[in-house]
This record gives sequence, C-alpha cells and structure tokens, in this order.
Amino acid sequence: MDRWLLRGKLWADWTYRGINLGLYEFSTDLARSDWRLIHKHEEAEFMKCENPMKPIEYPKTMPLPPYLRAVCENGDVVGMEEKRINLDLCLDPQFNMIKHLFKQVYLNLSHNFFFFHSVCIYPFRLYIYD
Repeated sequence: MDRWLLRGKLWADWTYRGINLGLYEFSTDLARSDWRLIHKHEEAEFMKCENPMKPIEYPKTMPLPPYLRAVCENGDVVGMEEKRINLDLCLDPQFNMIKHLFKQVYLNLSHNFFFFHSVCIYPFRLYIYD
C-alpha cells in the first residue's frame, strides 16, 4: 500500500451493522474516505452494535409479468400453467459470506415490490426474459 492509499491491496475484517463478515480482500474498491484505522483498545467500542442487521426477506415466487401472462393466456407457450415464477438468490461469488443474511419467505406480492436499503428505498420491477 502506498502512503496515499491509492494503490495496493487491503485485507480487513469486514463488519457491517454488528455482523462479522470475515476476512475480505478490498483490492478494487479502495477509497481513502471509506476506511478508518481503529486502535486495538477502541475496537470493541467501534464494533458494538445495539441494533444488528436482521435477515432480508424476499418472496419465493412472484406473479408473471403482464406480457408473459398474456402470452400464456393465449396459449403461445406450452407448459406455462403456473401463475407465478420462482425467484432464486443470485450473488456474485465475492459476496458468498452474506448469503446467510437473505431469507426466502412465502408472500403474496404483486410484481412491484421494494428492496430496502439503509437510507433509501429502491423500487424494482422484475422481468424474466428468455
């Protein structure tokens, strides 16, 4: 690591909202303002979290998008008798350590649902293309 913290690799214990995500190599997303060097005697106070992150719940299935539903109702697609599509979690391999933070639940949601972030709410409309 150079003295300006612009080049090099950094290995760190990654803790997010009270959950230890393990040792992680931050080689591509280094930004000096994102990091703080914590002394060992301050570590327990810094890592203390009174409201740890709870698992993120997402539905196991979702309704067919309008166009695909219309195609199925016209009989153009053979074997599409179900009215819902299964949703599977797809994470990049570098984020496998957070896979346990996602939990599938049975919900009756429309095809518009929201992913909640710490500050903002991001609406997503899901479409399936073959």
